[in-house]
Amino acid sequence: MSFTSINPLLLFGSGAAIGYIRNIYKPVLDWIQRKLWISVEVSQPDRMYFIVNQWLSHINATQKSKVLYVTKKYDEDHADFVPGFGYNVIRHQGKIIILLRTKTDVPGGFDSKRVETLTLSVLFGSRKFVEKLIKETLVLDQTLTKEKNQVFLWEVSYEDCWTEVGTHFRPLDSVILPSGVANKIRTGIQRFKNSSEDYTNKGIPYRHGILLEGVPGSGKTSLVSGLANDLKMSLYIVNLSDMLDKKLIKAISKVPSNSIILFEDIDVVAPTRAKQPLSVSLSTFINVLDGFLSGHGNIFCMTTNHSEKLDPAITRAGRVDTRVYFDYANTDQIRRMFVRFHPESTKKEEDTFVRSYRGKKVTTSQLQERLLQNAEEI
Repeated sequence: MSFTSINPLLLFGSGAAIGYIRNIYKPVLDWIQRKLWISVEVSQPDRMYFIVNQWLSHINATQKSKVLYVTKKYDEDHADFVPGFGYNVIRHQGKIIILLRTKTDVPGGFDSKRVETLTLSVLFGSRKFVEKLIKETLVLDQTLTKEKNQVFLWEVSYEDCWTEVGTHFRPLDSVILPSGVANKIRTGIQRFKNSSEDYTNKGIPYRHGILLEGVPGSGKTSLVSGLANDLKMSLYIVNLSDMLDKKLIKAISKVPSNSIILFEDIDVVAPTRAKQPLSVSLSTFINVLDGFLSGHGNIFCMTTNHSEKLDPAITRAGRVDTRVYFDYANTDQIRRMFVRFHPESTKKEEDTFVRSYRGKKVTTSQLQERLLQNAEEI
């Protein structure tokens, strides 16, 4: 029988019959699949996507993969390999796990962005097994995070996510502060860290606020970096000028417990309770500072060059626990800055350098720049 002699009605009837059979058996096949497999899905920009990929690299899940996906952190000298796009099969804890990595283009302003999704399907798995698996990834992440403190920036885009930008911090003793300032801040933080149970028993959000105010270039941000290094805490930096209320709430809600959150130049917050266009409202910022939206034990550090512009509601007791003013460098700071760059200098050489700034206003950043550019100067 030639192809052209086939009755079209017969073909249509056959196709309809196949479709009818498929519709009858599809629920059965779906039921069998649900009994055999359990799946969990993670997507960008959720941090769990990064955590699961980190875990895949840690368990060396690429041993039999022919398509690899490579990732590299900002300041590390090695790359991590994980299974690439498409299907991959791994064995873990006696179970067969099928990995499916896909990418989807999502509109984002002037251009489209790629969102990646990773699906893990466990053969003869259970919800309990999947929960145990996810807990394993989280424990690994916590372990690796404790080994090094990290710096994150909030990336304002279609993703709106925290992006790791490094792990390097300034040593606290490299920040030349007026005498007693570092101890004042340390004492306040230590008192806070020893009071977790008191906060919990009294129903008060366990958070600590530090306001650093004063002239530009006087070491406010450097001090926060030094504190993060000294306390072994990760640092999350928020640029409020890039923020709106919803984005700020989303950013803070994703900061893990026991972290430092740095708000730079907080004088950009709308100075009145009326919401200003393209800015964070005072009410939202206050709610954030009160700690209801953030993790347990977080430290809020704020910097400003214009404290006179701040609403008193921001600086009141309970929101700001420690307040420090940063002025131009005093004689002692100028001397210590010089000695840091020239540790073998004589008293006469130190005095000569200090006298060169007599009657002048100079910041520690300006001193540092001069000493870096003139390393041989004594």
